[in-house]
Amino acid sequence: NNDYVLLHDIYRNEYNINYSGQTLSNSVFCGGRNGRDWEFLITLANEMPDVQFNCVMPKDKYEQFKDHFGKNIKAKYDIPEKEFLEFMCQSQLVVMPLDTESPAGLIVIFQAAANDKMVITSNTVTTDEYLIQGRGELCGHKTEEWKMKIRHYLQHKNEAQNCAVSFRTFLENECSEEVYLRILMKMLVK
Repeated sequence: NNDYVLLHDIYRNEYNINYSGQTLSNSVFCGGRNGRDWEFLITLANEMPDVQFNCVMPKDKYEQFKDHFGKNIKAKYDIPEKEFLEFMCQSQLVVMPLDTESPAGLIVIFQAAANDKMVITSNTVTTDEYLIQGRGELCGHKTEEWKMKIRHYLQHKNEAQNCAVSFRTFLENECSEEVYLRILMKMLVK
């Protein structure tokens, strides 16, 4: 019964790297540090051997899971941000299974949107706020649901592109530094 102020994380246009290279057909990207469900992602990749999974993870996770990578998993660890973003841009979609309800992966999904990549991620309280209403896809913890959505958007590139544009537009309009400052000032004045 209380009213709360919603203050989104800040989206920066500088996340766009103006990538002009090639995008690998039938490929998805997952990367980052906190909250990624790498075990689930590897299971998913192993059930989709015809899809290329491009991953960037911390070195400890790479060491933990490297013996479970199928031929369709290209994994890197602890790489510079520019290389991380270029690797992301080489993939058609960004997928991000999460192992937490806490905010995790927001910067990466913002970077994906800035570079016209559609996002499929776990359905959490945080991700729901950003990716509802055609701005992306949210999944539960069932590999069948993930596989169905990944295959759909790999095959329907225009739909994926529309989601990416819709998400970027939302971020530019609702999550800019100016909007953040305006809301913060209202909170301080109260």
